[in-house]
Amino acid sequence: MLRHNTVSGTAHMGFYFKHLPAIGKFIEALYNEDDLDKAYQDFIKSPSLNDEMQHTDEEWEAEIVSWRIQGNNMGFVIGFEQGEGYYQWSLWTKTEEDYKRARYFMESLKSI
Repeated sequence: MLRHNTVSGTAHMGFYFKHLPAIGKFIEALYNEDDLDKAYQDFIKSPSLNDEMQHTDEEWEAEIVSWRIQGNNMGFVIGFEQGEGYYQWSLWTKTEEDYKRARYFMESLKSI
């Protein structure tokens, strides 16, 4: 069976700021927390398409912006989607073995 090697979930921004040092260490990636904070603040301050369209019959698609850190064998992405209080994360791996380690690691962070 072939499996897409991505572990994903949702969390509040506090989860990311709390656990990013451990995530960065796990995937062997350097990052700048100020870059994440800037991406988050820029996203929060951006105008919402929903606000502009709420009095029309037009449908809108949520705007999604992502922030990423890349390690040697894994990458971690946070997706900011307008209108949501939770933010999607994905941890991408190259191998099935890394997928299993990544899933276990991310699940362990939920209990901390």
